[in-house]
Amino acid sequence: MGKNTIRLCIPDICLLQPAEKLRSRIVVIRGYEEPETFLVVAQRQLEQLGIQAM
Repeated sequence: MGKNTIRLCIPDICLLQPAEKLRSRIVVIRGYEEPETFLVVAQRQLEQLGIQAM
């Protein structure tokens, strides 16, 4: 038997809150893994959503 313990409990629910800025270390757009095409597609998707990227 292992020495690790797993603790199960009732999860806390937190509603999403608006944020002025969001950051992510990893973003994936399936089919656009190369940097050049990824940036073009990401910018286009942001524009379609009305999001101004920095």
